[in-house]
Amino acid sequence: MTSPTAAWTALRTAMLDATPACSGDARFIADDSDPEPLTEICRGCPLLAPCSALAETGNVLPVFGIVAGQVRRGNRSSGLMNAKAMGRLVGA
Repeated sequence: MTSPTAAWTALRTAMLDATPACSGDARFIADDSDPEPLTEICRGCPLLAPCSALAETGNVLPVFGIVAGQVRRGNRSSGLMNAKAMGRLVGA
């Protein structure tokens, strides 16, 4: 497994050449969005591979929303706290 730091670095480097498909779309971090269209958007994203690697570390992405084409459901308080960090990541 890739370390969170290495995975984050790889994603940030990839973001120099491509924009995440979720950029600016708050539906990805909302706990009441329909996941089906969002997972399809993720699957077509040019950053799916590095985003997936980061998500697999389980340490840095929010526990709520759609991440790397996967639906995340966690406790509401940690999801809301991490949604701010995700917003910075995706430019929301």
